[in-house]
Amino acid sequence: MIEFMRLRRRAVRPDVQAVLFAGLLALSTAAIGQQFVIGAYHLQQSTRISLTQYDYTYTVDVTNNAMNSQNIVGTVTSTASGTVVRKGTVMFGRVAPGATVTSTDTFIIRQNRTVPFNPASLAWMFPTPAGPTAVNVTVPNIDTTNEPGGSSAYPFGQSSMRYQQVYAASQFATGGLISEISFRPTGALATGSGTPAPFLLTPVTIQVTLSTTGKAPGHLSTTFSQNYGPDHTVVYNGTWNFSTSFAGNAGGPNAADARITLPIPFPYNPSEGNLLVDITVTAGATNLPALDTDESSNGLVSSIYAPSADADVASNSDAGGLVTQFTFGSFAVMTNCAATQNKLGWLIFTNNVSDIQNGGYTALAQQAFDNPCTLIGGSSTATTSPVPATWTSLAVASLDSFQSFRNNMVANMPPNTTATPLVQNYKVVLYDNEYWGGGLQTPLQEKQDPRDYEALFARLAHANGFAFMSAPGTDLVTVVNKGSGPAYTRYLAYGFPEFSAASPADVYDVQAQGSQTGVPGGSVTTPSCETGDNYCDYVSKAVPLANIGLPASQGNPANPGNPATVVITGLSTCPNQTAATATQLYNAVNETLPYVSVYWLNMPENTASSPVPPACTGQFRVTTVSQFLVNLQSQGLLGNP
Repeated sequence: MIEFMRLRRRAVRPDVQAVLFAGLLALSTAAIGQQFVIGAYHLQQSTRISLTQYDYTYTVDVTNNAMNSQNIVGTVTSTASGTVVRKGTVMFGRVAPGATVTSTDTFIIRQNRTVPFNPASLAWMFPTPAGPTAVNVTVPNIDTTNEPGGSSAYPFGQSSMRYQQVYAASQFATGGLISEISFRPTGALATGSGTPAPFLLTPVTIQVTLSTTGKAPGHLSTTFSQNYGPDHTVVYNGTWNFSTSFAGNAGGPNAADARITLPIPFPYNPSEGNLLVDITVTAGATNLPALDTDESSNGLVSSIYAPSADADVASNSDAGGLVTQFTFGSFAVMTNCAATQNKLGWLIFTNNVSDIQNGGYTALAQQAFDNPCTLIGGSSTATTSPVPATWTSLAVASLDSFQSFRNNMVANMPPNTTATPLVQNYKVVLYDNEYWGGGLQTPLQEKQDPRDYEALFARLAHANGFAFMSAPGTDLVTVVNKGSGPAYTRYLAYGFPEFSAASPADVYDVQAQGSQTGVPGGSVTTPSCETGDNYCDYVSKAVPLANIGLPASQGNPANPGNPATVVITGLSTCPNQTAATATQLYNAVNETLPYVSVYWLNMPENTASSPVPPACTGQFRVTTVSQFLVNLQSQGLLGNP
């Protein structure tokens, strides 16, 4: 059709040319593998500018191949001299995972009719998503929402085993870095089937090797090594703590939350061959729940295995295999918000943003909080995003119990087809487990076992495409470490920073605001804390524990952290029931900048469950915070990092 237009262009009437032009645009495509893929263009208006120039106004479709994204803006440019973009910024609003939406406004191009138009000359750019870019792929694909009916205790439920499974390349629409491998318990064990209690962390010693292979499902060699491709890589070697929440409706499927986070991500390109997973179990756990398997001989997966970790040759084969979820990409958020940045990031709840705006500080609020290094918090039941329209901040849903989060995720599992508000409006979930509240918030069982429940929460979050934020309250030591000394030192001694980060948490908040009173103020250029400054001491010790952990010592095993976790810390306008001044808030930031650059700005108001004194309420909060932000503004610390 392009060639037809080139040969006949002088004979085509303007109205007919507009129709042909629209048809050409409707045929345009985009590269597979991008998060946002441009689809059809819809002609809204054509305006003749001159004998040879026409303006064409279009809306455009976009498909989101990755995570839930809000306030999406695309920019189109042209590489052809005969096609000039007159208006190139297009709003798409919220685009759910897998959804295709039409832009809410238009773009305009001016076309020279004496030259042929090439749709490929339009190039689209989208800002790098501030939120997670991970994509979960279930293989076989048909089992994403289907319970296949098979089950197996292999390989992790055996004391010793060598297990290989091959996955057809056709099951992967695109490639990338595999960062997590996940399995799911059989649907007979789903929450809705009468198995409500989660299966807590249970150690299994494994080695996992990934490889591209020329071997197809049903055609694996019985000699394990002969199935490897030249890129075979050990991606995990050590103790893996198996757990699952049994999050599913009666009959399944369950969420794929028995997850292995790979220290070494594996680059896989399906155009180069099928995918092989080789698992060696040297110390399994025989009490593990059975996992979902697809036993149909569909040519999509197959497996071989032997009842010994040292085996070189398989003794058994299966036409099917484990239903497996592969995660491509990362759940990381705020990746450019390290402590070396010269702008601050925040976590602040949407009602507090509104308080500041309604107090007459709209521009100041936007300068501080409209950036990809800021999380805007809201209720998990809210029907709209807490992030103001056009802002680039991330939406985070706050939940005070794993139990409530699991219930929400079960409500999204088959056979249900309508997503809950949490799934529709958020990209990050926050586990805000606390001791206070008289048991009305976090259940006692979760308070007594924070390590297990943080891992359960994190894995269920990733299984459902959310980034995970951990914020265990310092007051949890009232339950788990009742000894003497300041609460924060007992919190650190118990290992909260390490196991919170390793859960794995994409963001971890040090709730240090309770130690904020009496902050004397420190020096940004001298990363050390003044004597008696518990706030600075708390933060400076928690950050390396979260990111690095502790080595083995004196008979104690190593307690690793997570170097990928973004660590933030809390600030409050009313720490320990005492009204803080703008200067005190500024000093708290000033002395901890060597360690963190993202702060959770708490502006507590008096409520029945969380009372605060009158001195901390009302306009005081807004006045204090606005002056605090002005102080930061004067030092160039507000804005987009």
